[in-house]
Amino acid sequence: MKKQEILRNSETSRLWKAFYASLLIEDIQLEAPESFNQFIYNYEDGILCLENIPSDLLRYVNEEYGEIIEISTERCLGNVYTLEKFNEFLAYKSLNIVKKILYEKVCCNQHEYALILPYNVDEIIVVEGEEERISLPSFSSFVFFHTHPAGECFFSDNDWRSFVEFILNGGFINGVLSNKCTYILYKVYSISEDDIIRLKDYIDKKGYLKNPFFELRNNDGKAVLKSCRKDVSSFM
Repeated sequence: MKKQEILRNSETSRLWKAFYASLLIEDIQLEAPESFNQFIYNYEDGILCLENIPSDLLRYVNEEYGEIIEISTERCLGNVYTLEKFNEFLAYKSLNIVKKILYEKVCCNQHEYALILPYNVDEIIVVEGEEERISLPSFSSFVFFHTHPAGECFFSDNDWRSFVEFILNGGFINGVLSNKCTYILYKVYSISEDDIIRLKDYIDKKGYLKNPFFELRNNDGKAVLKSCRKDVSSFM
């Protein structure tokens, strides 16, 4: 690891808070599956609207999340989401931030870079590695991207092993950016160990994804993991 850059602004703060809103809704739905299948979130102001929430549940979410996001029990302005659509929204918000920060580096530099949005602070960390290689310690983060300075953007076998660890540690969005394209895998609902085991069906004997474009569903048929690839031309 050669050097590290820390970025903190209103954009990183809004994204960080929104991930905690997603965790909160996931918590509620795991406890009460029929609760808050739709919810209102004001992304600009970081306000989550939970009308008609039971008092014991409100006490819990305020204790766990109240220091990070504002929770309103009254009708408020914002967009209506399901958890799946909200996580897709966060995936593309993250991708927009990544392309602003990393595209100039990946198009003009043979060093690998990583971008991290950690759990514990509302800032983005950009780390420069060696030429065509980067090594990082294990950590918990919402977002992790790294670059492939030349060539395709699909996961290598090492990337895939890192991704499984990333998801098991509570990660949401993991991606690769090259000078040609970007590829992301992102969580849209809680992923169990059974789901992770099922992922083995998508891996060939060399450790690569058989088909990078897939959607993983849990035993109930609910989508838990999705993939997306975009050409660099779409960044312009």
